[in-house]
Amino acid sequence: MEEGLKLERTDLLDTSPSTTRWLRPGPALPLARYALVFRMQDGLRLPEFAGSLLRGQFGASLRRIACMTGLPECPGCPLYRTCPYPAIFETPPPPSHALQRFSQVPNPYVIEPPRLGRAACPRARHCRFTLSLSGAHSPSCR
Repeated sequence: MEEGLKLERTDLLDTSPSTTRWLRPGPALPLARYALVFRMQDGLRLPEFAGSLLRGQFGASLRRIACMTGLPECPGCPLYRTCPYPAIFETPPPPSHALQRFSQVPNPYVIEPPRLGRAACPRARHCRFTLSLSGAHSPSCR
């Protein structure tokens, strides 16, 4: 029997070889997951879908910290391919790629906001969200 992941069509009762396929395991996808906990200086009312708010604030903070040139846009910057901000939030395609004519590739992060129904982060209390980094941006790749 070959090693690999077996996918079966479970919508059919027929388990003959024509209804199954084999996938060989590929390279591991590095993944790092961080729980970010912070104490609120002021109260914050969260929108129903807080992920957008957290993404915007986290991205703006990272840009303020990481940007060495102060240019208004990243693509014209001489540090564009080495700066952590565009690597995470405005991921450029590799210099030579076969990705059709995309100007960007999917960003290598996922923000998981506080659980649904949590409408506020009160002043002086802790608020938490999770950030997952994948691929080359994960510390396990370094």
